[in-house]
Amino acid sequence: MGFRFVEHQADIAVQLEGKSKEELFVSGIEALINLLTDNDSENNKNCTPQLLVIEAAGMDDEELLVNILNELLFRCYNERWFPLTCNSVEFSESTVQAQIEGYKNQGKSLSREIKAATYHMLEIRKNTVWKTRLVFDV
Repeated sequence: MGFRFVEHQADIAVQLEGKSKEELFVSGIEALINLLTDNDSENNKNCTPQLLVIEAAGMDDEELLVNILNELLFRCYNERWFPLTCNSVEFSESTVQAQIEGYKNQGKSLSREIKAATYHMLEIRKNTVWKTRLVFDV
């Protein structure tokens, strides 16, 4: 499962899949990390990874997904967090919590600016796998 980027006119779209809701959300977080860092962990070999726990609330799965991704964006830009990978995602009644491995930015810039995860045509579907298409505003 996982993610793959798809064509979109002005923004960046990604097709997410997972065998469970947790995997779908991990795929979304990993796609965002990929966009922000271009998987550039080579320069981070001398850094000791830290764990960042983020949480977001929402009324449904779509709102939870958008809110957790936007919370990660907030932490990256405002707290200078450089994410490496998503270790886990857990759900409670109306919240989602993600554990992100990374480090406080030590002068390294993120690869690109992502303004926000959006609700544009966002619909999470569950058949044999969980799927959605997500658009990031750049």
